[in-house]
Amino acid sequence: MTSVLEMEKRLLLRLIDEGVLDGKTDIFFPARRLMGATWSSFLLWSKGFISENDFKRTYLREQLYLLIPLTADQKAKEMMESAIDEA
Repeated sequence: MTSVLEMEKRLLLRLIDEGVLDGKTDIFFPARRLMGATWSSFLLWSKGFISENDFKRTYLREQLYLLIPLTADQKAKEMMESAIDEA
């Protein structure tokens, strides 16, 4: 079974390969932050602080708020537009 941390590291490596993130990005700290955001979203939902209908939007926003500072300005804009369209 793959840990959540390993999944987040793979996500960051894929974003580096796609040119979304700088190749010099240290993936270990952001991966831990993304893992924390993932667990936080699930915890908030399981305790009733966010509704099932708002879960996807909350989860995406948590991830984006952590990723956007690591991206180029144009990529950040594209990510936000994509997330808004999906949510």
